[in-house]
Amino acid sequence: MELNEAILKRRSIRKYSKDPVPREAVDRILQAAYLAPSGANASPWLYVVVSDGDVKRRIREASEAVDGSWNSEQPDWFRSWLAAQGITREKAFLEDAPYLLVVFSDTRIPYALESTWISIGFAALAATQEGLGTLTYTPGDPSFLTEILGVPSQYTPQAILPLGYADEAPDSALRAKRPRSRDTAYDR
Repeated sequence: MELNEAILKRRSIRKYSKDPVPREAVDRILQAAYLAPSGANASPWLYVVVSDGDVKRRIREASEAVDGSWNSEQPDWFRSWLAAQGITREKAFLEDAPYLLVVFSDTRIPYALESTWISIGFAALAATQEGLGTLTYTPGDPSFLTEILGVPSQYTPQAILPLGYADEAPDSALRAKRPRSRDTAYDR
């Protein structure tokens, strides 16, 4: 699959089949993520691969708890926006997906946040290229991930990327993007 095809085809997937995913596909996704550019070539990210059902359950339970608290603190307009997007407190995808890639950034390194999110973008496109679904899920307060996964404290959790075969086909019309125009990009 060419890069442009992967960019056009990528969708956020929240429903996964139980079909097993070859570990080799996960390794290729990780390789793509680790090849991403980073500030000063520091590669400040850490990916933790989770496939254990009990650990995925603990992550789901903690995610739903923190999202419930976090969402209740948000303004009405934001909660309405979440509801319109179909984004709820329930995070079944955290258990249903065969794998979770939990992504952290090393906060001691300059440009860690920006660099880690570029790496996450590479991982999402690589998942699409592998024929897998994913999304970038960011719990309201992801600090519980450090404890559950036993990650050193210098790493800050950024996102969870579930990986699996899609058990849904999101409507591409719902992914309407603003076309490139003088309002969104400028030529000088």
